[in-house]
Formats: sequence, structure tokens, C-alpha cells
Amino acid sequence: RLPTRPQILAQGKAGDWDGTMVRCTQGEPIVMGNTCWVFYMGANAPHEVDCPYHVGLATFPYGRLVGQWFENDGWFQSAPFLCPGGTLTLDAKATQPISVEVWGCGYTGLQAGYSRKECVPVEGDSRKHAIRWTTAADMGKFRGKFITLRIYGHNSVAYGASFD
Repeated sequence: RLPTRPQILAQGKAGDWDGTMVRCTQGEPIVMGNTCWVFYMGANAPHEVDCPYHVGLATFPYGRLVGQWFENDGWFQSAPFLCPGGTLTLDAKATQPISVEVWGCGYTGLQAGYSRKECVPVEGDSRKHAIRWTTAADMGKFRGKFITLRIYGHNSVAYGASFD
């Protein structure tokens, strides 16, 4: 669970069939194309009162249940990982440009040619923002090396990254 304990499935309005409590009824979402389905039970009375339960369906986009939000200007850095090389793609909703830096692990620091200034910024809502730098179109030179990514944004959310 995230430290801020955000509410994923909220109760309905007072008086609604799910206005007092909601409870998920399955362990994993059902994936239907690019949408995840989660069935839940709801009631308009507290736990200790015998009342009818009803079934509801909540949906969310596949792969977008949790994301890293940039409030104002901000950045976050990934954990170190073994780079497979290829084109880095970012799943993000960017109301303003997002850019990416490549950092080596340990004392190697920011990698030459892969800074925030050299990154071609992306914006908009896409599951496959192709990340490129003015010095390189892909991450081939990092294939087989441990790196981290530092992602910069402003009032945007990043959901994940992958390599094509």
C-alpha cells in the first residue's frame, strides 16, 4: 500500500446503494482489452446492520492504476536496472513536457549525451511516448549495463516505462 493511502474505490454518495461501504469481491482485475474490470459489493448501511448488498463494476485503464505524479516541477529516479537497449518508451499523461536523463550506477553519474537538456521532451496522453535525445535515438549503448532513469515533469503523471 502506498504511504499516502490513496482511496482507489470510494463509497457512493449518502443514500446511494453503495453510500456507506464498498468491498472488492475479487483478487485480481479482469483484463478486457485495455481496460481492467473490478466487481465490488456495496451497501447503504454499516457492517453491523443486516441489509441487502448490491454488485457494482469499477473500471480503470490497464497499467494505469498507480502512477508517479509530478505536482508542480518535480522529478523521480528509478531503481537501478539492467538495460535491454532499444527505444525507451514512457507511459504518461503529460500536460506539459516530460524529459528523461540516464544515470549510471555507483559513481558514474549522469551519462554524457543523455541529459535533460539533450532529451527531446514529450507531452500528451500516450502509453508509448518514444524517448529520444538529440545525441541518440535509442539506448543501444547501455545494453547489458545497469542504469537508472531520472524523469522530470510538471503537473503530469508517469505510469511506467518499457523498451521496444
